Amino acid sequence: MTHHSPKLSGKKIINLFIFSCFMLSFWFLIFGIFLRPSAVIAQDEAAPAAVVSAPACNNALRERLAQQQRILRQIWFGRKAASELPVNSVRWDANGVSWMKMEPDVWRAPAKGNDPAARNDAQIDSTTEWEGMNEKNPSGNRIERIGIFEQKQQITSELIPELTQSFRAFQCRAAMVCETAYRSFLLEEPDEQGLISVLTPGCDDMVAEPIAECRFGNADSDEGDKIHNSADGFAETVVRTECGPLVKQLADREAAFLRVAVSYDAAVRSLMQSSGSFDEFLRALRADVLAPLEQTMPLLSKLGRIPCFSSQCNE
Repeated sequence: MTHHSPKLSGKKIINLFIFSCFMLSFWFLIFGIFLRPSAVIAQDEAAPAAVVSAPACNNALRERLAQQQRILRQIWFGRKAASELPVNSVRWDANGVSWMKMEPDVWRAPAKGNDPAARNDAQIDSTTEWEGMNEKNPSGNRIERIGIFEQKQQITSELIPELTQSFRAFQCRAAMVCETAYRSFLLEEPDEQGLISVLTPGCDDMVAEPIAECRFGNADSDEGDKIHNSADGFAETVVRTECGPLVKQLADREAAFLRVAVSYDAAVRSLMQSSGSFDEFLRALRADVLAPLEQTMPLLSKLGRIPCFSSQCNE
C-alpha cells in the first residue's frame, strides 16, 4: 500500500512564508539589540557633531592656540614624567582635557567636577598631548624632553639661537591655526590621514587637522558648488577679523615672557658662575695665605722660651 504526502495548498504556502519572514525579522531584532557590533557601539559613544558657528569656531581657534603655547613652554622648560611632578601640577591629554595631580599617582580632571574616574602616572604619560603640529602621533609615545633653559654648562648667550628659532617656529604654528581655519571655510577635503596642507608666508609647508567648527560652507548636492548664506558669511568675516590680532597678541605676550625668562636665566647662571669663581679664589687664598699663617701659630707658643736680655725683665 503506497502512502502519498499531503500537498500544501497555495494559502498554506503563503501563510508559511509570512510566518518565516516574521520569525526571521524577530531574530534579527534580537541580535541587533543584544549582539550589537563594537563598531556601532563606538559610533554611539563618539563625540557629538561639532557645532558650526562663529563662537564655536573662535573657541576652537583659542584651544589650538593654547595648545601651541603649551608646546612652546615645553620646548623652553622641558617636560618631565608624571611621577616626577609635584602635587597640583597640570597636564593636558590628547583631547585637550586638563588633568591635575591631586596626590601621588592620582590625577583627576577638574572640568568633570566630582567624577570618580582617575588616572595614574603611567596613563597620564601615555595620553599627554603630542607636539606634532596637530598631526596624529603614529607611535603613541610621549617621551620626556629636556628644555632649552635646562641645558647645563652653557651661558645664556649660547642659548639665544635655539630660543629665537623656537619662538619663530611658534609664530609659524600660530599663524598655521588661522590658515587652517581659512581653509576649513573652503571645505577643503583632507587626505587619507584626515589632514590638510597649510602654507603660511615665510614658513615651511605644514599639515594640520581641519577645524570642524569652522566649516561654514555647505555643499550643494545637485550642483556640487560650495555656497555660503549670509549668517555663514558674517561668521567667517568675524573669525578672519579676530584671528590675526589674537595671534599677534599671543606672540607679543610670549615675547615679553621670553625676555623676562632670559633675564632671570642670565642672572642665575652669572651668579652660579661667580660663586664658582669665588670658591676657587677661597681655595687659592687658603693655600697661599692662610696656610703660612697656620704654620706660624705653633711658633707663637714657643716665644716664651727666648731669654730676656733687657734690664726691664722681671723674673
